[in-house]
Amino acid sequence: MIISPPFLPSPIAGESDEAFIDRAMVGGTLGRFPLSYDLNWHGGMHLKAPEEGGVALKVRAIADGEIAYFRTPTAESGDATHPLNYRGKWTDDGCIVIKHETEIGEGDNAKVTYFSIYMHLSKITLTSPSVGQKIYRKDALGEAGKIYGEGALIHFEIIADQSQIAKLIGRSNRELNHQSSNGRTDSCWGDMYFFVPPEVLAYSTPPVNRALAENSSAVVYRSPSMPTEVQIQEGPSTTNTSPPTVGGYEWAVAAQLQSGIFVQISYDKGDCTLTSYYLSGNIIGSIKEEQVSGIKYEYNLYETAAKFYPKSPSAGYELLRFGRVLSTDPLTPANAAHWRKIKLPGKSGLNETEAWVNLNGPTVTKFSDADFPQWRGWNLIEDDADTDSHCNSLFIRSILTLDERKTVSDNFDAVAIASSSSYEAYSAEEQEKLSDRFSKEKALYQARLDSIEMQSKLKKLICKFPTEWRSDDFDTRYGWLKKVGDRAPLTPEKYESLKSHSAALSFWGAANLPSIESRHWHFNPREFIYQFRKCGWISREELKTVLEQAPAAGRQRAEGLRVQMNKMMSKYLINSTKLRTAHFFSQVGIETGWWQYREEIGNERYFRTMYEVITSTEAGEDYDRAVELQRNLPSGRRPIELPNPGPHPKPTIERPDYVATRPAQVLQKASGMDNGAANSSSGGQIGDGARFHGRGFLQITGRRNYKSYEKYRGLNFTNDPNPSLLSSDDYNACDASGFYWVREKLSRLADQGESAETSRRVGSTINRGNANGIPNHNPERQSAFTNFWKKLNDKS
Repeated sequence: MIISPPFLPSPIAGESDEAFIDRAMVGGTLGRFPLSYDLNWHGGMHLKAPEEGGVALKVRAIADGEIAYFRTPTAESGDATHPLNYRGKWTDDGCIVIKHETEIGEGDNAKVTYFSIYMHLSKITLTSPSVGQKIYRKDALGEAGKIYGEGALIHFEIIADQSQIAKLIGRSNRELNHQSSNGRTDSCWGDMYFFVPPEVLAYSTPPVNRALAENSSAVVYRSPSMPTEVQIQEGPSTTNTSPPTVGGYEWAVAAQLQSGIFVQISYDKGDCTLTSYYLSGNIIGSIKEEQVSGIKYEYNLYETAAKFYPKSPSAGYELLRFGRVLSTDPLTPANAAHWRKIKLPGKSGLNETEAWVNLNGPTVTKFSDADFPQWRGWNLIEDDADTDSHCNSLFIRSILTLDERKTVSDNFDAVAIASSSSYEAYSAEEQEKLSDRFSKEKALYQARLDSIEMQSKLKKLICKFPTEWRSDDFDTRYGWLKKVGDRAPLTPEKYESLKSHSAALSFWGAANLPSIESRHWHFNPREFIYQFRKCGWISREELKTVLEQAPAAGRQRAEGLRVQMNKMMSKYLINSTKLRTAHFFSQVGIETGWWQYREEIGNERYFRTMYEVITSTEAGEDYDRAVELQRNLPSGRRPIELPNPGPHPKPTIERPDYVATRPAQVLQKASGMDNGAANSSSGGQIGDGARFHGRGFLQITGRRNYKSYEKYRGLNFTNDPNPSLLSSDDYNACDASGFYWVREKLSRLADQGESAETSRRVGSTINRGNANGIPNHNPERQSAFTNFWKKLNDKS
């Protein structure tokens, strides 16, 4: 999924994605999600358009999609009776609804549909908009308008039908069932999470052999056992009937530890941070993995996997990356441990401590951001079954602590009573007092909703309730306003005025949106966008858009490899940033002739004389052919007879020198590859030049590299006919590219930025074996990067 905010301020160097989203999506104070101050459902957020150069930014499409509905804004009127001039303040009614169909993983259950709603536009800037019209991410839709007289505002929503909720977040229940099974495998992205149940022990050090589950070091943490009965303190009276500590931990901490500990592993531009949580979501502490020789932990992940899991480095790499093996590569031993140092709560009076835990223990379960875990705040809320606009969710009321210390015996509020059948039994005086109660309750609601603590608990709720944009059910949703209100119910005139205003803004009936009911799921737009920006999986249509400038045949070939390429890019954290993705696509596209070549092109003679052995006679033949065809020599030099134009002319050589030096050069290259009979002590055999020619999309060449990849995968790629599997099998061809990418630490280079110099260094490492040269087709590589980066970045 490729997604961005509805406003795109200019990027700031070094800014985190969370900071960028907060800067792009300013607002949500008076128009918060999911509740207004009177505890009515509110399906979106009111966002203020950021300004640059004194001009408000345009409203833009958050993702590719198609127009499902649009309404041209009504010209502002000074008529006080105009329904959009509610209470004498104008509200713009321009509206666009976009239907988005994309993918967040592999298979039908990861194909998702959602809608984005852009309301209160003062102007639509699309040219001749029409329903069904294709819209691309970052397209300018219009200008933010007025909401009750305040300008440069929009109401922005993201909604989904019941049929999509399990696809989007992996479940249809309020909470993730974290105790009995692992999370999704069809969609696995973002940060990884581990449920560490109470019986799991933590140790002072890891075992020497990190793959072993047995640990003989000191146990420094075990979950405290809560007493079955609370012992009441004898002696002087006390108001505290709980023991001060349990196993050395404060009572409240010990109680939380009965639900286990939740560990998050987050990779971010080389860093790896582990954060421990209670089930409540409260943080215990964080720890950052140490650098190795000045290189950040993620950039060394390949070496770490090879060191800790020497019998199965590829599967070990997945264990370190995902916490589990998602591919079919064998893990040896099958129950190999995953030791990590994590933060643990300190005992009473002490700070948090650190200890080593096996995150691949038999009772540890694993998840990712694709599972929307409740300890990170994600809960599905559908316990408000009525059809009015007021929130009667007991779960939300408990979060807001609205029913603590109530002075009345009922479990309702004033609105709930007014909407119930019991209202008619109230006397006129009791009905009148109900509005006084409403006013007091509204003050309480406002105080709770203004609390930063409460907002943090509400912001990730995914709530199901009726749309506010339907006009034919207004009385059902708001009829209670005629019975109860702030100080008094609405008079018939004021009620009809509000009803007319609502009807003027409504669009649900006219839109007739496909595949979604009027009672549907609402996401906090800011949190939805921030969460799914972690999902680097690229859908079929998104790939077409990203590769728009590539040759048509190249786009078609890339589509055939898309699933395996997505898996590889996720495994090796290439798709963890759009910058890495742009660098990868540009380099692989040029290197492989836009995915045309899975292997190096040549015949037996070419491969032998390039990678194994060449005679002086053959070297002379190569020189003469290069002159005849006016091209460079296989060594990269240029015959002295040929012109040598361009800003970076090739080194030249004369024929006698080439004939004299080329055989030794090839033998030296063969030695570095363990190729041919001359290197029999390293396993070299006659025919290795052809046997181990370049294969995969970032081509692996030579016996030594094939053996390295064979050891890495734990599979046979060196015995005939297995070398060909690196090109004939889609997964192998893609994974071999990812293997080369991480072995050469190309993400470390790609993270340095979007400059032509960075593109050159990445390309030279791939094409020349070091970052200091000039790769072949360097201008084409940089042009491809520029095109891909433009499609993937957040620049408007």
